[in-house]
Amino acid sequence: MTKRFFFLLILSFFSFSISLLLGLIQNAETVKNLLSLNPERSQQDQASENSKNDRYKNSGTDFGSDSSNDLAEIKRKSETYFLYGSAIINIQKGDLDKAQETIEKLLKNNPDNSQFHLVAAQLYFEKKDAQRAKKEVESVLKQNENDYEAWRLLGLIYLDLFRKDEKQENLDKVLSSFRNVFKYHPEDIDELTLRITSLLLLEEGKNDDAIVYLQRLLQHYPSHPVAVQNLEKLFYEKKDFRSLLYLYKQLAEEVPEDLTTQFKLSDVAFKLKNYDDAEKALRYLDEEISKTEDAKINKDNWAVMLKQLGYILARENRLDEALDKLLKSRMIKEDFFASYYIILVLMQRKEYDTARKELNIALQEYANSKEVNDLKILNCQLLQKENKNAEALKEIDKLINADKINIEYKTAKARLLMSMNEYQDARDYLQELYKKYPSDTDIIFQLGCIFERLKEFSEGEKFLKLCIKLEPQNSAAMNYLGYMWADQGINLQEAENLVKKALELDPTSSAYLDSLGWVYFKMGNYAKARFFLEKAIKAGVEGGEIYDHLGDLYYKINFIEEAIESWKKILKEDNPNLDYEKILDKIKSAEDKFKK
Repeated sequence: MTKRFFFLLILSFFSFSISLLLGLIQNAETVKNLLSLNPERSQQDQASENSKNDRYKNSGTDFGSDSSNDLAEIKRKSETYFLYGSAIINIQKGDLDKAQETIEKLLKNNPDNSQFHLVAAQLYFEKKDAQRAKKEVESVLKQNENDYEAWRLLGLIYLDLFRKDEKQENLDKVLSSFRNVFKYHPEDIDELTLRITSLLLLEEGKNDDAIVYLQRLLQHYPSHPVAVQNLEKLFYEKKDFRSLLYLYKQLAEEVPEDLTTQFKLSDVAFKLKNYDDAEKALRYLDEEISKTEDAKINKDNWAVMLKQLGYILARENRLDEALDKLLKSRMIKEDFFASYYIILVLMQRKEYDTARKELNIALQEYANSKEVNDLKILNCQLLQKENKNAEALKEIDKLINADKINIEYKTAKARLLMSMNEYQDARDYLQELYKKYPSDTDIIFQLGCIFERLKEFSEGEKFLKLCIKLEPQNSAAMNYLGYMWADQGINLQEAENLVKKALELDPTSSAYLDSLGWVYFKMGNYAKARFFLEKAIKAGVEGGEIYDHLGDLYYKINFIEEAIESWKKILKEDNPNLDYEKILDKIKSAEDKFKK
């Protein structure tokens, strides 16, 4: 504060010097004339001077008298200039008594000069005379309420008084004074003012106001510990993870080698399903930690990090790399979810025998864990993948009968029926569940899906809308309803809005990107359709439906070779939801067109 204040004083000192110099220039001609008055002057010069005198006399001003006054004014200003400069220098040197003597002379000769009163206030503040300092500042503010530097000094005076008497009223006046600094100088970035204002607002429980000042503090003073610590705490309390993610990204850009910040960034991004940012941070961490055993991150965090990276890679269909990271995570620390994801990846790779071995080990190892239910459901799903549908249904019924209140087993059975293409059985079963659990959004969502599969679109729309009403952040329901409308070529504007909202919640979902591309295709906006469909492919999950949509788009814009290539990729898949006969017809039609 003191350095800043003296810097301003020096600026004002030079400003005062310049104004004095301008005054001297304005009076230079008069001084020159006064100094040159002598008997030897030519009659012409004297006549000219007499003419000037006559003009001044006619205007009620005596030339000779005015010139004397100008000299006196110059002398007075010069004395003031040197006194002011001397006071500032003495304050800087720490010779406060001498500075006080000089300031008192200045104020005696210039009692209405607010700048001198402000210097006096700073002087008394430095001398620990808070009352006199306060009196001087208040006199400044009476003349000019907009003087933000005076408000800043007044805030510091009240802070000093509070430290002595601990009266709450003085602390309140600190805050009100500093808030006036920002009122009259909105762009103010003084570190001390920002820091104290934000801390006092936090003390009063005005957290939202405090965040504004803390963010400004961080903006102008990167990695400021007070700003970082308090913003981190406030965002966690508010569960404002998006702001928390922005905070960590800002810190990571400033100090990328801080592995703790990178880990926090990856963890928050992962929770927000912002997998692009999560993967970037996780890969950086993996590379840095792998370089040295002395990396400043504990083994547990490293295991979590690798597990998250493995999950993201699996989601993007990069299965070999995903399996490598997950196995590495489990080697560092045994973990249920690492084992669970390993089994899922093996199932995606269609390595069912290896998946079965891993699952049997996990079922034994986590037999007494609360997560064992997930493994039991996964066992039923693996049986279905192994084409053991009857056995899968028998196992899930066993689980339901053994734990009649566990709704997860019941919804898992519905998903099994759907994956077996037993849509009518799935619909009947879900409708019975809905009667018992009318507010369960998982059941409602599955009902919407099954009615769409059965082409009972009005019923599907009803349940999907209900799901979104009960759970406004359900991105899967938003996407499914938007896609269903697009596929029918209806409500396209509403479909676009729904899928966009879904993408806001999960920006890297290939399914959601595909849906938005399909919406634009149906709208006839082929440029946007191509952008999102190709982005869906780049997202990693190479689903048959995405290639089917991309093939339709390429065919529409006359990219025949690309269309054929896209459709042919579908033939490598085993997807019960695709009409392979129709795909073959598309390929034949495109090849015939290409030959022509």
